[in-house]
Amino acid sequence: MDIVSLVLSVLRLTTPILIAASGSMFCELAGIQNLGLEGMMLGSAFAGMLGSLLTGNVYIGILAGIACGGLIALVHGLICVEWGGIQNISGLGIYMLMPGLTAYFMRSIFGASISAQVSSLQTSTWLAGIPVVGKYLVQMSPITYLAFLMVPLLYYYLKRTPGGLRIQAVGDDPETLETAGVDVWRLRNRCVVFSGLMAGLAGAYLSLGQLNRFAENMVAGRGMLAVIAVKMGRWNPVGVLCAALLFGFFDALQLQFQIQQWVAIPTELVQMIPLAAGMVALALSSGENATPRAFGKPYVRRRD
Repeated sequence: MDIVSLVLSVLRLTTPILIAASGSMFCELAGIQNLGLEGMMLGSAFAGMLGSLLTGNVYIGILAGIACGGLIALVHGLICVEWGGIQNISGLGIYMLMPGLTAYFMRSIFGASISAQVSSLQTSTWLAGIPVVGKYLVQMSPITYLAFLMVPLLYYYLKRTPGGLRIQAVGDDPETLETAGVDVWRLRNRCVVFSGLMAGLAGAYLSLGQLNRFAENMVAGRGMLAVIAVKMGRWNPVGVLCAALLFGFFDALQLQFQIQQWVAIPTELVQMIPLAAGMVALALSSGENATPRAFGKPYVRRRD
């Protein structure tokens, strides 16, 4: 495998992790944990495929995936922000529900674990005319370019705008922020929904940008890698990007192990490489001091 193919593979595989992690970062900075990313991505991958199948338009499919992620996040926000429910339990409930739900609909509609082919957005043909590098750039989905473009934009928003500073403040001291006249619950709900929209885009990318169909459990742990990337990146967009690239590299590596069969290792063990790398990296990381002080703590609206 040549170096250019490896780089392209890493970028493609980094994309869903980076997108989901970027949304989760906002959610966690606001003090809400979202362990349901995996389920949100899976449900959105299915919704994106179905939207593209029914309309024949890949862009409508992508919008359907984004909308699905946002709707699931609304439920998570209702439980965790408005009702003060246990955030881990809500997230894990979404994580456990989506595989069964999508499998049920897959068997009901297609009678199989893999859908029919649909319109997809796997290449960027508009870049083909660029000299020298155009033939490489065309091989990636526009969603990949969008994912990497968002990093400096999100960094600027968090570090240089009043809205970004409020998000960081609500995750550290919501009571003081409420005293200053900021609607803590609205701000937290917006961050939760944003994380769902981003998870929706990441899921739609898997079924429409990386492939052209849906397969059961196709997220394959990338949602949990996104959660780990946020903690490894210390809730900073640049750090999250570096962590996502690391996981993208290990994901590309395990694929090459399966394709090239360099070593006689069972496929199941090879597929564990990205998650194992994530667990080791998380254990070795020292991002605890960067954790928002109110992270995971309910802040229920007073009913005076």
